[in-house]
Amino acid sequence: MTKYKLGFVGAGNMAEALIRGLIDKRVHAANEIGITDVSSERTDFLCRQFGVKVCDGNIDLINQSATVLLAVKPQVIPTVLGEVKEISRREQLFISIIAGTRTATIEDGLRNAGNPSPRLVRVMPNTPALVGLGVSGICPGRHATAKDLDAAEEICGAVGITTRVDESMMDAVTALTGSGPAYVFYVIEALIEAGVKVGFTEDQSRGMVLQMVLGAATLAKSSEKSPQELRRAVTSPKGTTEAGVTVLDGEKAKEIFVRAVQAAERRGRELGGASASSQNPIGQPTAPGTSNE
Repeated sequence: MTKYKLGFVGAGNMAEALIRGLIDKRVHAANEIGITDVSSERTDFLCRQFGVKVCDGNIDLINQSATVLLAVKPQVIPTVLGEVKEISRREQLFISIIAGTRTATIEDGLRNAGNPSPRLVRVMPNTPALVGLGVSGICPGRHATAKDLDAAEEICGAVGITTRVDESMMDAVTALTGSGPAYVFYVIEALIEAGVKVGFTEDQSRGMVLQMVLGAATLAKSSEKSPQELRRAVTSPKGTTEAGVTVLDGEKAKEIFVRAVQAAERRGRELGGASASSQNPIGQPTAPGTSNE
């Protein structure tokens, strides 16, 4: 009999966001969630903040959890898998939010005589999950069931929306929605700078730009019109907006963003291949001082 419905191996920012969402949306009660981390400061904080239970190490947590969410850094996962390999159980679901780590790597690290076909779902969340507005790509491992995908969607849905994809598309998910917030922040940064150059103080420009971006995104999400239609509605012939859009078109701004996503997707595939080929043997320690976040 398990003590926890959900156990977190790793208690970093994304784990905190998920715990907050799960409790706020009443998907899980605090006493149904167990956590571990190499940082007692982190586990103590989450215990005080949410009332979740701190377990005595990864083995204790996995022994007592029905579902285990792996939320450690990529360089730490070989050590974690080596530690818990022999105690994974057939009835357990594992969910990984570890960037760039293929399902086969984790499945191989969890396989044992009693659990020859570990059930795993891989998730790629993004940082807006920290404010409950995330996008998570979800793909099944080789032995995950439809119910396992449903369970992963319920957990990740507590901090935003989810999209099911094949694992071959996870690098594209990373490039578009994982890296995508950085592109949006880049645009915000540029618009704030532009506001200062046309005469506003930095505080004035920042406040106006952030509200404008929030308003534009909210309008685009709620409107039945496409982004192109909404843009054209603002762009009067020979008007101020047209003058600005003409500059963007002349500099091929749209193509630049497409190339940015394509470059990020290529880099994701390169990193994934490097990770798979140079993966430390399961159970061998990684560099000292790595954090379980």
